[in-house]
Amino acid sequence: MISRSDSPADLIKELRADGFRVYAEGDKLHVIPTKKLLPWVRDTIAFNKWALIACLEREEHARQVKAMEEIVREASQEMDRLRRELGYAEQEKTLMQIQIDCLEIAQRALRTSKPALVLDEKTLTEAIGITHPDKNGNSEVSNRVTAALIKLRHQQREASRHA
Repeated sequence: MISRSDSPADLIKELRADGFRVYAEGDKLHVIPTKKLLPWVRDTIAFNKWALIACLEREEHARQVKAMEEIVREASQEMDRLRRELGYAEQEKTLMQIQIDCLEIAQRALRTSKPALVLDEKTLTEAIGITHPDKNGNSEVSNRVTAALIKLRHQQREASRHA
């Protein structure tokens, strides 16, 4: 039951608790269903119209702020996820480029009668360390690149023994 509240916020709360829908549209205040309003409540609403509208506008503003905060939170989480994916993509891109470079070296080696010794032992060992699956989340690309580099190192060692 509606009491003679002191604050517009309390009046709105009581009206809603009694089943009324209370909202503002610009300078218009709506309390529905109007037929169920007691005369003294109608007078209280009329007397406090501008305070009630201001209170409803603050409520709406707070609701919009909360909704925007949620949107910002979700957007921030999505940005973090995309940054992580971009980091993984950059690693994959680097590993794929190393693989392409290794394949090009292997192709050149196959075209020549002598094995192409383009990487010294130290550089090859360092490249294997950089691309090793343990350092790259055990990704499929790092496994393939490391295997290709190890094979190339073996071929170079064999070629240097027979030279």
